[in-house]
Amino acid sequence: MNGIKPQKNLLIIVNVILLIAVVAALIVTAGNAGGKSNEIHLTTAVVSEEGEITTPSQESTLYIIRDGNYSLDIDWDGPEEIGFASVLTIADEDGDLVYFASGDAVHSGTKVHLNKGKYTCTISFIGNEEEYSIYMVNKDGLVDEKINFQPDGSWPMNYSIAFHKRLIDSVALSIVLATIAAILICSLIYLVTKLNDKLINEYDERQELLRGRAYRLAFIVMASFFGCVALLNLIGVNIPADKYIVDVMGVAIGLAVMATVRIVNDAYFALNENSRLLIPILCLITLANTIAAIINTISGNVIADGVLTVGFLNVIVSVYLLYMLTLILVKSKMNKSED
Repeated sequence: MNGIKPQKNLLIIVNVILLIAVVAALIVTAGNAGGKSNEIHLTTAVVSEEGEITTPSQESTLYIIRDGNYSLDIDWDGPEEIGFASVLTIADEDGDLVYFASGDAVHSGTKVHLNKGKYTCTISFIGNEEEYSIYMVNKDGLVDEKINFQPDGSWPMNYSIAFHKRLIDSVALSIVLATIAAILICSLIYLVTKLNDKLINEYDERQELLRGRAYRLAFIVMASFFGCVALLNLIGVNIPADKYIVDVMGVAIGLAVMATVRIVNDAYFALNENSRLLIPILCLITLANTIAAIINTISGNVIADGVLTVGFLNVIVSVYLLYMLTLILVKSKMNKSED
């Protein structure tokens, strides 16, 4: 750090402290994502004799510790052929029905508003179509015509009821924190790769002209991209990606255009920037993002129901960094061969 001005030292220290705080918050947020406030798991054998279920109803209690909106995940199944209907009711302390579901096998997720208190979850069983139809009419529910009622049989069943509580949208908060962390990392790299005491990048006149051209071209490409997206939305074309994924893709395309013009014309690195240190740092960042992208892809976090989701962000960043790094290395090799 010899020769570095005190304010530069101070900025580096502040960046490191802020980065540690943001990463810690990101870890806590990621750890709380999808945390379950309460859940019930039940395994039982349901027996039917001459269309009458002999297995008694199963009742459990859930305690909600605070008011709020909850994600309720219902999941039950058994053998391939199930010959009866299961009915789930969730009622509050006053006996008012909060949630109702029925069917032979159910995999469902919904959102419900729950107040603090005790809730009773009851799983009951119906073994014949007539009784099921009467029950559903009384509940104002739709009769599941897929159920193949069998008068006699025994079926091993697994039931899962889980309430998820998030004080805030942990996914959105994670994205915000990750973005702040990325900005701090870029700021830290910006500071430590300076060859002199100046905090502002220095470019010669040729580089400044090329940088202006790169920014103009990037703006035109980004404007064209978002214009096309707006037009597709206007005519009702459904883009199979979450909105923020589309936004990030547009920004990444613009940055790629800007980087291409600057790198090809030797206007990417500033005169007072240590490119020999910066390139290995870019390699490490690219490797980390690529590993994260691979993990997200293997874990199935990239596509959900045919739509690109938050896990695709790492893929976008990885593709951009790989492209930019490849361009830098190729251009560097070409410059050395020319020398």
